[in-house]
Amino acid sequence: MTNSEPDAGEAEPVQKAGQITIPTWRYIGTRAAADAAYRARFGATAVPEPIPMSGGIWAYALPSPS
Repeated sequence: MTNSEPDAGEAEPVQKAGQITIPTWRYIGTRAAADAAYRARFGATAVPEPIPMSGGIWAYALPSPS
């Protein structure tokens, strides 16, 4: 037996993974370890808000040249 009426359900919107368009430094690990590594690598006292990526990767914007 078949149903001749089309399915009235609505499709759920699909979120696409965003692409990062700025140069980034990336770290795999915990957020705290990534923040500490960023400070040590770039000699920074403030850390920019990272972009969480799949696989436990944190992407940080590179510091602007002084």
